[in-house]
Amino acid sequence: MAYEETLTSQSYDADSDLSESQYKIVKVVADDAVDTASGSTDNVIGVLQGTPESGNSANVATAGITKVVAGEGVSAGDLVTSDADGKAQVAVVSDAAGVLGDMTRILGKVVNGAGDDEYASVLIDKQIAG
Repeated sequence: MAYEETLTSQSYDADSDLSESQYKIVKVVADDAVDTASGSTDNVIGVLQGTPESGNSANVATAGITKVVAGEGVSAGDLVTSDADGKAQVAVVSDAAGVLGDMTRILGKVVNGAGDDEYASVLIDKQIAG
């Protein structure tokens, strides 16, 4: 069962209607504004903790363990990033040596796995992503 623990969060403005995006991965899109991440090439910042409409305050978990909607099956120990819908997907190794690409694209590490469209628990910590 997914859980949350010791979250650090920050407030941003919702750049669009995020009322259906709770526990999805978000990115910064303008000064102090976030929107749902839209792929593994996005520089993600954290996970949305509420359901704000456009222009309202968006509380974003930026560190700690949070629930995240999985876009595919994810397992404990997997590094995850965003899929096209802001859901967690396993980060893909980018070269034959097993080196991941730009680590700013990684949200964190799964500590409690989940199936597609279920809640996983992910440790958001850019320091452990590698």
